[in-house]
Amino acid sequence: VDVPLTDKHLEGAVLFGGKPLNSSAISKPCLDTILGEQPDTLLITPIKRDPKDPVPAEAAEHWKDLMAVGALVAVNKVSQSKFDTGDEAQLASIAAAASRAMKHAL
Repeated sequence: VDVPLTDKHLEGAVLFGGKPLNSSAISKPCLDTILGEQPDTLLITPIKRDPKDPVPAEAAEHWKDLMAVGALVAVNKVSQSKFDTGDEAQLASIAAAASRAMKHAL
């Protein structure tokens, strides 16, 4: 599914803002709502890049001002409650691993 990442979507807001979002009150559209789902809770963490890393030439125009290269999303915690700080820390560590993997893949 091709969804433009803008700050009008939750994932885009995290990507461009660079700060995690932990929400049970979903006020903006997200990928899940676009696909017809109604998530109860979302935890979105940016996949950050190291500013010292070189930016690939083909992505330079899009990445020049971004400190994040993507957003990692967790949807609907099993207990139907809001994600807690432990969940935030775990998703942040997964995002850090994804960032390192992307660095070596590019």
